[in-house]
Amino acid sequence: MRNTKSICKSLTEISTMNDNTGNTFLHIAVLEQNLKAVESLIENNCDLFKKNNNDKTALNLADELENKRIIKALRHALFAYALDQADNVSSDHIRDCKIIN
Repeated sequence: MRNTKSICKSLTEISTMNDNTGNTFLHIAVLEQNLKAVESLIENNCDLFKKNNNDKTALNLADELENKRIIKALRHALFAYALDQADNVSSDHIRDCKIIN
């Protein structure tokens, strides 16, 4: 079990690294159209919002490549993230944003 946790921690650290173009491993996995790598990085909490030096996220690249399976995986992960963050929003915060009266 310890070894698995160590591997996951390493994957999380690796997923935030980038090359000289600002591409993270997620960007590279998308560019290589490697769905399994994309899914693995998502499962290990990679940064879905990180932009490369061309101001592109992994989803932007997937859209450009028109890879529907990777687009779906990334959108699903972003939706799950948004739902998770919504749990942290209080009704007072919503009122402050004037979403409700």
